[in-house]
Amino acid sequence: MNRRSAVLLFVVAALLSLAACTNSTLGSGSPSGGTQPGGGPTSGGTMSSGPALSSIRPCDLLSSDIASQNQLGTPTPINEGGARACTWQNTTANNGIGYSIEVGIRDSQGINDVNTADSTVNPDNIGSHSGRQLQSTQSGLCLIAIGVTNSSRVDVVVSAGTDPVQGCQLANQFAKLVEPNLPAATG
Repeated sequence: MNRRSAVLLFVVAALLSLAACTNSTLGSGSPSGGTQPGGGPTSGGTMSSGPALSSIRPCDLLSSDIASQNQLGTPTPINEGGARACTWQNTTANNGIGYSIEVGIRDSQGINDVNTADSTVNPDNIGSHSGRQLQSTQSGLCLIAIGVTNSSRVDVVVSAGTDPVQGCQLANQFAKLVEPNLPAATG
């Protein structure tokens, strides 16, 4: 792993650690638009029934076809900040600068538990799941928190160098690809 990738993973880990803290601000809204990575649909439905979130592996939330279409490297499973997570790297976008994506499953933290410090927060529902978008005011990081139950969520975090707008565009697009693989929202 090169130094740049190590720094990006450290920054993503720091954001996920902050996301584990409690904050009680919650809103509702609509997902923002955008071009779907890999040409997939711009929104997805939820499964009406399916496995519990605790039985889902985070690396399975983005298919190998989606990863390939978006030139994402090999998924790397990690555990950090209270989340079971998986990371992917794209080193071909942004004139070779690329971006990193992390999908983290939080089995015991809902969207009301996201720490919003140093972030601009907007409601960002994904499919039939409630959600929040946290755009870092300090870096190019963006987190989309997708509520599954009152006490569980899935975080999609993108680091796009120093461009938080691009980070949030990518995070929203990947969240829409992850969401159809989640259990139906409850609570």
